[in-house]
This record gives sequence, C-alpha cells and structure tokens, in this order.
Amino acid sequence: PKRVSIYKEWANTGLITKDYEQAKEKTEKCIELDPDYGGCYWLMGLISGYVQDSEKIQYYFNLSKERDYDTESEEALEQLINMYFQTKNLQGLKETYPKAIDLTTDNAEKAQLLASLAFTYEQLGEFEKAKETALKILEILPSAKSDVDAFLENLLK
Repeated sequence: PKRVSIYKEWANTGLITKDYEQAKEKTEKCIELDPDYGGCYWLMGLISGYVQDSEKIQYYFNLSKERDYDTESEEALEQLINMYFQTKNLQGLKETYPKAIDLTTDNAEKAQLLASLAFTYEQLGEFEKAKETALKILEILPSAKSDVDAFLENLLK
C-alpha cells in the first residue's frame, strides 16, 4: 500500500473509468509518497485536462518535466491524444498529433495519425492544412488512395 506504482495504477484505473475524483485522490497519495516522481504529476495534469481545469494542466505538466518525466514519449503523447479527444480539445490534438506522427515508425499507424490530424484541421476550418496532411498519407500508404480522394472531395464541398 505504500508503493508509488500501486497508486499510479489506481489513478490510471480512475482515468479509464472516468472516476476523476478517485484518480485525483490516488494521484495526490502518489505525490505524497514520492514528491520527486514525475509520473504522478503527469497523471495530475491529465486529470486536470479531463475535468477541464486549464490552469492546472500546464502547471502539473511542467512539474512532471522538472522531475524528469518524458512528456514527449509515445505513451505520454498517446495519453494526451486520448484526453484531448475525449474532451474535444481540437487545439490540443492539432499540437499533439504531429509529435506522435514523428515518433511512429509503423506506416499504417502513421497513416491513421495523419488521417486524424487531417480531420482535426478540417474541424478547425484549416482546409489547406487538412488537404496537405491527407496527401502525406498517400506518400506512405498509396493503397489509401480511395479514402484520401473521398476525404479531399468532401473537403472541397
């Protein structure tokens, strides 16, 4: 019961089940047990994002960086994308997808991330960027031509 990893996993469970109060309590305990562990601050930042407490998000993310948590890792970016997607934070998605794309080596996964980014641009009304991003999919996955063409056709309407 006094292990940081236990509280971190309990907090993750709270995030998954959308019990943000439980996640916050477990994360606070995690921080109390090891104030130097950046992973707990990262989770508190995510929780702040899910409850849309925009003032605290960056505060906790900065604390996690100061404590050597890799906020640019694939896992961290995936968590950010999930949080931004669930909270419909298009600006956050727009900023995070390119980082995830740069880290991804699997072409099918990269194409999916590009498609998500193109859709995000479309939702933001940035149609030229949406088109450019969709065309990048064809460079790495030519078999997606019909899907890209359909997206571009719909984009022009």
